[in-house]
Amino acid sequence: MVDYMMEHIWIVGDPEECAARIRALYEQVGGFGHLLAITQDSDDPAWEIECLQLLQEEVGPRVADLTGQERLHATV
Repeated sequence: MVDYMMEHIWIVGDPEECAARIRALYEQVGGFGHLLAITQDSDDPAWEIECLQLLQEEVGPRVADLTGQERLHATV
């Protein structure tokens, strides 16, 4: 079950892999305006902080061009 979730539902990996999966999801669903990040590791809060920092500093810039605006302009 966990393997399925990691492969098909969750976005898990290094920053490059996560950015690629976000981009693929974006293209598959036709764009989106927001991305919700959820982390939970009650045993190691430092891990959660590190994950969110990587999302902001490494993944975010790689997907910053996915604004949702291109879909808006395509429908107008």
